Amino acid sequence: MPDTITQPALAEILADALADIVETSSGTRPATVNRDASLTSFGLDSLAMVNLVTLIEERLDIELEPELAFNYPTINALADFIGQMQRVPHAQE
Repeated sequence: MPDTITQPALAEILADALADIVETSSGTRPATVNRDASLTSFGLDSLAMVNLVTLIEERLDIELEPELAFNYPTINALADFIGQMQRVPHAQE
């Protein structure tokens, strides 16, 4: 993962990964991804949630626990956790 990525940029990467997994699972890509919505609200089952974590690992070149999506069940929660894990700065407001 790049050293200078911000939390909002990380959330965008995760939202894109989620959209890819939803498209793979359902055949339809969501037009928007509510970053505070439960991952299960996108129709993800447990296997798809594990696949999401795997895709995030590949895109960010990091190692994560497979159950991460169950412990942090929204895009923003995942981004916050991964950001803290990697010491990602929040954008200045």
